[in-house]
Amino acid sequence: MKKIMYVSKLGAIGVVLLLAVLLIFGTVAVPDEMTAVSDAVPQTHLLYTLQPVAAGSATVTAQGVRSYDVQVNLLGVLPVKTATMTVRRRQYVTVSGELFGLRLYTDGVVVAGTQAVLTADGEANPADDAGLAAGDVILRVNGETIRSHTQLAQMFASFDGTPMTVVFLRGGEQKETALSPAYCDAQKKYLAGLWIKDSAAGIGTLTFFEQESGVYAGLGHAVCDAETNEPLPLFEGDIVTATVSDCRKGSASAAGALSGKFADDRCGSLLVNGNDGVYGFLEQDVFTGSVYPVATRSEVQVGDAQIIATVDGAGPQAFDAKIERVDKTNARGQNLTLRITDDALLRATGGIVQGMSGSPVVQNGMLVGAVTHVFLGDPKHGYAIFAQTMLEKAHLLTSLIDEPEMQNDAA
Repeated sequence: MKKIMYVSKLGAIGVVLLLAVLLIFGTVAVPDEMTAVSDAVPQTHLLYTLQPVAAGSATVTAQGVRSYDVQVNLLGVLPVKTATMTVRRRQYVTVSGELFGLRLYTDGVVVAGTQAVLTADGEANPADDAGLAAGDVILRVNGETIRSHTQLAQMFASFDGTPMTVVFLRGGEQKETALSPAYCDAQKKYLAGLWIKDSAAGIGTLTFFEQESGVYAGLGHAVCDAETNEPLPLFEGDIVTATVSDCRKGSASAAGALSGKFADDRCGSLLVNGNDGVYGFLEQDVFTGSVYPVATRSEVQVGDAQIIATVDGAGPQAFDAKIERVDKTNARGQNLTLRITDDALLRATGGIVQGMSGSPVVQNGMLVGAVTHVFLGDPKHGYAIFAQTMLEKAHLLTSLIDEPEMQNDAA
């Protein structure tokens, strides 16, 4: 009898410990925010159920998006936590995969580096003395807004001996310093010892666009400064169509890259250069594609998928891939870990190469993401961002296009 009671106690303790573990696990396994595409509340885990907290507490936006609180219950009985459920209509976009060219002009000018100025008394480095460094963005000099390298050079050349007040941006924080250019004997003018960048151009892949609004999304990441890897601050820009002129195959020792030839005519605006992609509006009907539903984050699964990419003159093609990992928490365009499995693509490019950023990722007949990065040393593997994230940013642009701060977004 004592033995039976002892075993029963152990069993009870085990059940309590198991329930405790499941309760703790549930706070992590079930996200605080979830999205569905119908009024049915999804089952997020076999052991957990979701129950609306109060039927009358739902909020509905002008776009018909409905949000309400749900109680997460273990085994349908024990409360774990409260989460937010957002229910929206299924969204559809035209998936592209075509190559496009980007031309970006910075908001302010970016310091690419500093150098010494040769004066009659030897070398001087005014930029270093002022504390300026690569990656800083010069916004204003003596109260004048700076838009180009030429404008800044002219201001330095007219230096009258009074230290110049320079307002610059570093790491998102605005700073101020005093700069005194030095007279260069060789060039017979004042120089600050700055290498300056005021524009950038490159190619990428168009992920999707909406026929009705004309908004587009591409790259899946920002156009960044090569030295700091920080998004270039955008003042204005545009996009053009582009064609593949060459492809350098990637390998474990060197990243591959697509080279493209730009068309002459502007075909769209470039309004956002952010960590989750580039966005703007198409002005010409030059891109084509097929209409796909956009998967919510919770619908993306580990398993077979395809990427749609342009790697030669044949235009967008679908190539086999596998989603090996799904991370709903990453905010830097690394939500999906991809492995290229298509023999034809591996023979042509070695896997993922520069210029394929933005290539759509489709799974189960839905757009689930866009390629963003390649693994250094392993071009067969790369990352992708959720398509839902890019669509949300595109819709934010359509609703706030008249707001000036959208011109400067780098979220």
